[in-house]
Amino acid sequence: RVQGHHLPPHPPPLAGSLPKAAPMAMHAPLTSVSLEESAEELSRSVERWENEGFGYLRNLQQAVRNRGRVELMRCKQGDDAGRLVAVKRMPNAWVQRGPRAFEERFPGSSEQPWRDLGILRELNRRAFPAACQLLGVFRDDTVTYVVTSLATEGELFAWCKKTTCPGREREALMMPLVRQTISVVRDLHGHGIAHCDLSLENILLTRGDTGDLQVKLIDFGMSSAGRVRQGGEVGKPSYQPPEMHLGRMYDAFLADAFALGVVFFAMA
Repeated sequence: RVQGHHLPPHPPPLAGSLPKAAPMAMHAPLTSVSLEESAEELSRSVERWENEGFGYLRNLQQAVRNRGRVELMRCKQGDDAGRLVAVKRMPNAWVQRGPRAFEERFPGSSEQPWRDLGILRELNRRAFPAACQLLGVFRDDTVTYVVTSLATEGELFAWCKKTTCPGREREALMMPLVRQTISVVRDLHGHGIAHCDLSLENILLTRGDTGDLQVKLIDFGMSSAGRVRQGGEVGKPSYQPPEMHLGRMYDAFLADAFALGVVFFAMA
């Protein structure tokens, strides 16, 4: 619970792009309709932001496509007092009051902040382990604040910069992360979601209870429900598969697999 906001409490694996992982709990795949409904419900439960509830510590990263930034903050009140959290700040003029208002203001936008929140909310409900916990959505007169659990070790991009030089030692260090990332993306596909923006910046690392590194996926604002996606460029150019540029329908799960290939090449 954060500032009075309560936390909301995987279908058979799909064959295809990524190797098999352990069986998931049985859930029907998420659909565009269910995600839109979830985002609408969430938009109606946004709370008032109170500055005294959180203490700013430092910036974590820019959220350029969402016209804002992500900050490290410490909870100052309630049961979570002292807890470190990540807070994404976005202008209300961008986020709007909800997904319908956003679509009216920015029709056809590839970046969809309410889709990001709707997917995160539903993945939390399904106890998807590679999603950060959505702790609350708040708003003041000018800014919308999205509070999530903190991935303590930051972006995979930072891991690449601080890890030993390329070679066998580096490859040995990266292999557990590679296997885990493949597994969680495959499980995401099992829930019916194609991420469509996988990159070194959108894969985070955190320390689990045992001290092992755990993978977290963030930024579902370009994601889609279902495997087949109509042509149109999404994601960062360096991670886009060739078929995305043909202007016709393509396999979004395979596009995620292509992006992971770029991620792993960069890690090595």
